[in-house]
Amino acid sequence: MKSLAIVLAAGSGSRMGTDIKKQYLLLKNKPIMYYSLKTFEESPVDDIILVVPKEDVDYCKKELVLKYGIKKVRAVVAGGRERYLSVEAAFKSLGDENYDTVLIHDAARPFVSVEMIEKAIQEALIHKSYIPGVALKDTVKQISEDSFVENTPDRAKLVAVQTPQAFDFNLCKKAYEILSSSDTLNKIPTDDEMLVYELMGVHAKVGTGSIYNIKITTREDMYMAERIADILGLT
Repeated sequence: MKSLAIVLAAGSGSRMGTDIKKQYLLLKNKPIMYYSLKTFEESPVDDIILVVPKEDVDYCKKELVLKYGIKKVRAVVAGGRERYLSVEAAFKSLGDENYDTVLIHDAARPFVSVEMIEKAIQEALIHKSYIPGVALKDTVKQISEDSFVENTPDRAKLVAVQTPQAFDFNLCKKAYEILSSSDTLNKIPTDDEMLVYELMGVHAKVGTGSIYNIKITTREDMYMAERIADILGLT
């Protein structure tokens, strides 16, 4: 069985409020995106495609892939202005290369574990679509455009979704091919599971994520990331 990981790091990180793109901010003296790349390097995946801003392709090849010895990276690809365009670019870079499973991960989640990756591969082989998630602690309210409560969903049926999301390779690739050749969707997909379900009709199996597998988006997240890195003993 052959697995591919697509690691997405093409965002601008505008919500971080720094001059440096968040994926290059230092966590324990290494760029945030280093940690997920290192974990995928140590996992059972066979190849990695790293997607970064167009202007950063050469920099990332030299200062990340070569500097830290991430040997499984088969290509560093220029991403798009939206997340789905970055995944699409990764698939297009493959040509006719084929895999059994594909895992799509946000580089802004530095604390993914090898165990989570192994689980994602196994579940994708069985169910074709798999996402990790964690139970919500807070009650969630659905609100109207003018900020009045419209509905209170059953918290027991809700999860906060994480990455890596994992899929049958051909299923996911086909969904992106359909997306790029039509205007089938009424709204921009916010994650890959949404796209695979809406275009291919395949429901995702939901597994257990990790409370440590946070996505770094704001400065407050950086403070939390430092504490998690200490807990996990990362250097």
